[in-house]
Amino acid sequence: MTLKNLTNLSIVILTKNEDSQIEDCLKSCEFCDTILIVDSGSTDNTLTIAKKYTDNIIDKPFINFLDQRTFALEQASTEWVLFLDADERISEKLKDEIINFC
Repeated sequence: MTLKNLTNLSIVILTKNEDSQIEDCLKSCEFCDTILIVDSGSTDNTLTIAKKYTDNIIDKPFINFLDQRTFALEQASTEWVLFLDADERISEKLKDEIINFC
């Protein structure tokens, strides 16, 4: 399968101390050009792991979930944004759908 240019899609992941989950999540997102991590002060290895997959990492203290999501959405500069939790994965079927759509 040939990947289309996925520059109009950002995958956004909100994190705090997710080192046991984040790598599998990020592996499932590797097909996308833009991955944004908004971290709430992780003290484990979350950021070390995330830096292997993206340079787009922003530290933002957590106020509430709505504030965090709104901030993350404002940081995304693409037409489409997909929010994932660190324990979620993009399946091959969903990946194919995203690629065909974009």
